[in-house]
Amino acid sequence: MKLFAAASLAVLAAAAGLGAAKAPAPVYDVVIRGGEILDGSGGRPAQGDVAVKGERIVFVGPHAPGRGKTEIDAKGKAVSPGFIESLARNPVLPGGEVSDCGRRPLLRG
Repeated sequence: MKLFAAASLAVLAAAAGLGAAKAPAPVYDVVIRGGEILDGSGGRPAQGDVAVKGERIVFVGPHAPGRGKTEIDAKGKAVSPGFIESLARNPVLPGGEVSDCGRRPLLRG
């Protein structure tokens, strides 16, 4: 009887441990860590992380939970998630054609 009780107790303890397991941390394609995040508001930058999954920015904040398939150390660097290349211009050429101002190489690489 003591053996049965001990075995039952061990099974219950194991089952309780399974229920307490934490959910796995999110996995991102890219995490840019520790950069100075510029949000475009004109305010001071905040140090933090930016996480990308697929083609979407899914996290911007102090510490991205989980890991990325690729991790980039951005300490001391400016990070501006969601910005479009600020130096690009699209002047209208004679005849109404819009110039791409040489941006095609930027879009490819």
